[in-house]
Amino acid sequence: MAYTEQQQRDYVEAQGDTVDFLGGYKNSKSPVEITCPKCSNPYPSNMDRYRRDSRCRSCSDLKRRRYTKQEQRDFVELHGDTVEFPNGFGGKNNVDVTCGECGCLYHPSMGNYRGGSRCPSCTKRGFDPSKSAILYYLRVYDPEQNDGNPLYKIGITNYTVKKRYQLTHDQEKIEELHIVDYPVGQEAKDHEAILKDVHRAYRYYGPKVLKAVGITEIYTCDVLGLDKKRS
Repeated sequence: MAYTEQQQRDYVEAQGDTVDFLGGYKNSKSPVEITCPKCSNPYPSNMDRYRRDSRCRSCSDLKRRRYTKQEQRDFVELHGDTVEFPNGFGGKNNVDVTCGECGCLYHPSMGNYRGGSRCPSCTKRGFDPSKSAILYYLRVYDPEQNDGNPLYKIGITNYTVKKRYQLTHDQEKIEELHIVDYPVGQEAKDHEAILKDVHRAYRYYGPKVLKAVGITEIYTCDVLGLDKKRS
């Protein structure tokens, strides 16, 4: 599967790290610089190695990481799927994963799942610029973040907002403020890029508030002026 730059960035941020795509992102072999959240040290890598759990060498506790059953379950649910462990939860054991998009049951090992192996019935996950899409604007409320004030999320998807944010944890925090339909996804992507550039000064840099995505394109104020509750 070929991931987009945004999918790769969201994946890294979901692990608690940050990434700099040195010279731009072309493919999973492109050089990147990852900043470790534990020691704050940047280290060179590429997304292929990172998705195979190659992490910061300065942090000894991240070497040969053994995940708990709950950590494995949380990781799967973070990507919108559900999992059962009929054969145990070790990295080499096959598990039962139910795809959050099509409902298909498939049986990867957790090691392969963490490496990017996903539902065989879904030929392409994430955003496809050749398909129809929406650009959405959400109100995101978490009383423990942003001094109790709402946050705002700009994003694009080939699905509906409800399908994009399937976890109950996320659905309880978001409210749709505006949706724009595009017959070709690239148009939505181009519009999103313009909005990101115009409003970059208001980006949110605090802890994660939604499990399905990182903090990219989340803003500390109503940058589009569409929240009637705040007017």
